[in-house]
Amino acid sequence: MRPRPYALSPAYHAYARGLRELHRLEIAGLSNSTEADEIRDSMDLPWRGLSEAEAARTDGLSEDLYSLSDPPHEPEPMNPQAQSNLNEFYEARERGDWDHALALLRKWANYIPPALLAYLRGAVWRAAGDPESASLFFERAHLLDPEDPRYFVVYLQTADPAKARPELDAILEQPEARPLSLLTYAIGAASQSVPPPTRADFLRFATILNEALNRSADADSSFDSTLRPLGYWTLGLCFEAAGELRPAMDSYTSGLAIDPDRVSLLAARGLLGYGTNPNAIEDLERAARNQVDMIWPYFALAHHHFRQGRFRECLRLCDEALRFDGPEAARSELAEWTAIARAELDFPPAMVREAFEEAVRLDPSNQRARHNRALYEERLASPREEAKPFEARSPREVRASVPPGGWFQGAA
Repeated sequence: MRPRPYALSPAYHAYARGLRELHRLEIAGLSNSTEADEIRDSMDLPWRGLSEAEAARTDGLSEDLYSLSDPPHEPEPMNPQAQSNLNEFYEARERGDWDHALALLRKWANYIPPALLAYLRGAVWRAAGDPESASLFFERAHLLDPEDPRYFVVYLQTADPAKARPELDAILEQPEARPLSLLTYAIGAASQSVPPPTRADFLRFATILNEALNRSADADSSFDSTLRPLGYWTLGLCFEAAGELRPAMDSYTSGLAIDPDRVSLLAARGLLGYGTNPNAIEDLERAARNQVDMIWPYFALAHHHFRQGRFRECLRLCDEALRFDGPEAARSELAEWTAIARAELDFPPAMVREAFEEAVRLDPSNQRARHNRALYEERLASPREEAKPFEARSPREVRASVPPGGWFQGAA
């Protein structure tokens, strides 16, 4: 299960915002200015609202922010003790122990290259629920190593768009000079830009990726068995977002020819074919077996089993889907299917009503859930009458509500 971020209070966010503003003023040489004094005064009230854990967390954030203005250091040679503690950092991050992970980075910072250190700090702060602070560390990583595509893409994802857009545009205006690795991540970032890209933009992105994917390995040292499937997945996203569904399907298939178990490609091809291609269910089931980390494959599979009358399997898949982030409308529909599956399996009425209430709470505009709840109450009131069937969307309607590739802040 993916670790969850901390439930950070409004007081934490207000205090952290003040710390970031003070850091900005210190970099500008204005730490003793009237503006800085006003910010410090404004932080008194949120400070009193912090829990003990949040107070310790903001102390750590303050220390991390100060490190942003330190000159880059030459990392010390790795020794067994440092390696063991860095392994402990990765284990803490994997299980979602964000405070411990950050404390280990502070203790062993001298053994980590500065760009990587900033990137890791950003990754943990973002996962912990503070993306605003994370963006400063991602920017630092990119400034220290502007050629690394990992740092570039997270910087683009979190930076002020007006600040980052010139760099992104410069890459996409001269794609022939850029490796596939950088182009893939840059186009992934551009696909999330605000305002969203137009159809013409997505077709231009697809042309750039097509040309890069057709290079020889000798002409592009970034080619490898990991990157090429990612390139085809991104290419498929661009075609799908542009409404070019056949080329999108072909792109996903090309990526799967290289890596048959890549869950993002299985999910994308399965979702694109759901309701029209009988092989789509197999793709989605393979993605689920390989623990795909996004809501949409489980959403489509839950709908498939719901339509087939396999209500116990539908319930299991609804539970799986609801573990992941997703639009409230989709989560509402999952709760609605849960209610209907419980009704069909003769669960106690209180459990059925609870799920219907959750569906309406998540999406008050879900009129179908309200209608199906009324049908259920009619069944309870007149058990001897022939039950009217519950309503549900068709597979084509479900597919139309899924974003290209099933991509919802996911990863390939």
